[in-house]
Amino acid sequence: MATASPSSTSTNPKFDLSKQIRAHEVAIAELGAQQ
Repeated sequence: MATASPSSTSTNPKFDLSKQIRAHEVAIAELGAQQ
């Protein structure tokens, strides 16, 4: 699950990257809320 499908990354890498960054921010926020 770490690697995205080549089709999605090659079509729109910027959108895919922003989506990954947003997912990371959500995960970090959830981690902060748990502690």
